Amino acid sequence: MPNGSTIPSGPTTRGRFDSLLVLLVALSVYLATGQRTLYGVDGWRLLRRTATDDVRSEMHLLYKPMAAAAKQFGALFDVPMLESVVALSGVGTAVGVALVHAAARRFGIGRSDALWVAMLVGTAPGVWFYATVVERHGPFFAFVGLSAWALAWFAVRPGPWTALGFSLGVASAYAAHSTGILLSAGYLPLWAWWLRRGSGAPATPWSRIVVLGGLAGLGAGGLAFVARRIGVWIGTVTQESSNFDFFLQHAAVHVAQPETIPINLAQEYLMPFLPLSVLAPVVFLRRGRRPAEPLLGAALLIAIGVYAAISFTILGDFSESGAYALPLAFPLAFAVVRCWSPAVRGLAVVIACSVSIVWIHDHDTEPLRPRADGLRALAGTVEPYLVAAHSEDFALLFGYFPAARWTVDYYDAFDAHGFDRALVEANGALLAQALLAQSQGRPIFLSEQGERTLARPADEGKAGPLILDVLQQAFRFEPVSAQGFEGYRLEPR
Repeated sequence: MPNGSTIPSGPTTRGRFDSLLVLLVALSVYLATGQRTLYGVDGWRLLRRTATDDVRSEMHLLYKPMAAAAKQFGALFDVPMLESVVALSGVGTAVGVALVHAAARRFGIGRSDALWVAMLVGTAPGVWFYATVVERHGPFFAFVGLSAWALAWFAVRPGPWTALGFSLGVASAYAAHSTGILLSAGYLPLWAWWLRRGSGAPATPWSRIVVLGGLAGLGAGGLAFVARRIGVWIGTVTQESSNFDFFLQHAAVHVAQPETIPINLAQEYLMPFLPLSVLAPVVFLRRGRRPAEPLLGAALLIAIGVYAAISFTILGDFSESGAYALPLAFPLAFAVVRCWSPAVRGLAVVIACSVSIVWIHDHDTEPLRPRADGLRALAGTVEPYLVAAHSEDFALLFGYFPAARWTVDYYDAFDAHGFDRALVEANGALLAQALLAQSQGRPIFLSEQGERTLARPADEGKAGPLILDVLQQAFRFEPVSAQGFEGYRLEPR
């Protein structure tokens, strides 16, 4: 990608075909490596809401509606919910990678180099990993790609209307995940570099860059505010300030722990983008005929700083494998293609693929499969009816009992300990009656983890262990054990 590259007047038919090819190849790879093991602390919660078509959200506006739509679409083809929502992550990420390719072409990068950018982005370990699990960051990447594409248009034709287009891209990314608003701070420095040095055209005056960049940033913030207000108005957002409250709650803890910064950088920047995270900073160095590009380096440092700051303040030393920093994949890949030869890029893709495959293999261990086999063995020839109260109960159901329906095949008791105590005291008998009616003679089980969850103390005025007392009054808890399942069979008294 030489410094004097020219900007094409528009996308060619070949360029569009290449983007389509990138989409199809990336989608095939991501779907083939989709995981059954749920990731982190959110996967089971997201599926739990999706199972009941609950699209309300306190923070991220679009994910739950998209997950519910994916579940419903998959049901048309008898695809279970877990696979459908994992596929949503794969589709979203593949679309994002294809749009990044289209953005590279719009920036004026040659056909071969644009494909390199797409490969480097699509194989980045953090990007690939989140394409294979139930999480918001996979679908979010589609909007990262959309923002990158809008940024390229803004770079090629800088003006108020393309500034608005970029603002719309960022606002849509914010709706997909609240950190999307950071795309303004992360991507506009790259845009400014392009206008000053990157395109090979005469440098745009700094005054014009500041005005148009400020317009794009303010527009993104204003449109994000409107998007959140719309969520409040239609009832999908339950608390308007929850984003900021969440940030302050975590930041208050982590800013007092600066000693965790090195491990956070390793977990959230170095490894998720390996080897891009190591190769990209070479823009500061002169290498043979390739000059140093300090302005591009400054743009990268700003982007890395923005995402490193949000990752540290929210996570501290807790690992999320680069989840909050995924948008960095585009500027890092852009810099690597700008500064390194095809041989180094090829090696980078091999390294990234190797790390990605190891990450996915090591995570997708399916630890609950023996538990599912044990529960089936205990139930005999009929389907078990599970009182689900612990996160692993839901992961068990969604992963290995794909036909299980809420209330019909399992009872969701996770929230029960937070019920109003007076309400449970007055109506506790109805719970036992409902379980008996819904189970229709099938054996009722409660896992050992679920029993411990229901036994937890609760806040003043909440049911807490009273739920467990109600069940014990109506059922005999007979300890059972088979393969990986440990728990109780609930027999009516």
